[in-house]
Amino acid sequence: MLSYNVTKQLSVRTGASFQQYEVGTLRDPSQIASMEVAASPDRPLQTDVGMAGSSLMARVPLIPNVNAITGMVRTIDIPLEAKYSFYKGLYAGAGISYATVLGQQRFAHYIENVNANPYGAGLPSNESEMRAAVQPVVRTMESANTNVNSSGFGGFVNMSVGKEMKLKRGPSVSLEPYVKLPVGSFKRADMNYTNGGLRIITNF
Repeated sequence: MLSYNVTKQLSVRTGASFQQYEVGTLRDPSQIASMEVAASPDRPLQTDVGMAGSSLMARVPLIPNVNAITGMVRTIDIPLEAKYSFYKGLYAGAGISYATVLGQQRFAHYIENVNANPYGAGLPSNESEMRAAVQPVVRTMESANTNVNSSGFGGFVNMSVGKEMKLKRGPSVSLEPYVKLPVGSFKRADMNYTNGGLRIITNF
């Protein structure tokens, strides 16, 4: 990160950083929107989608009954921030960063019943037979859907406060809690990319 002092209190800083965001969300499996397009061509095709659009949808491998989605997005973040020092090394910063997507992965987690014909021997007569008849298994499959639309603007609004501490010799050190609020394509994504943390900055 590089900083330019406009005045004694105000400076402008920019730079570049590699980021990896890992996000997850739960889904309602009863909703049609909970389906994901499978990335693997070996997935059985979905055919019970009704009359409207069935000729198209029958050729699309869908993952039904999705219970959860997890995703990973790698980016290069380029910030432009203003930093204002106001009292004995205390400062506040605000700005925006552009995040260019380098790559992303998305996984659908769903529950599948391994017994295709659970009541082949007749209806269960008690609870133990019911549990033995249907054996739910949690599975994970890579989705062809994207986490974030990589075309157009996507990034974050950055806000931080910090304290710069002078050392006896050498550079100073700053402790800077921060929060990043998604905007653009990161804001429109179906998962929440709001994040924050603590920066430890060495000032030369």
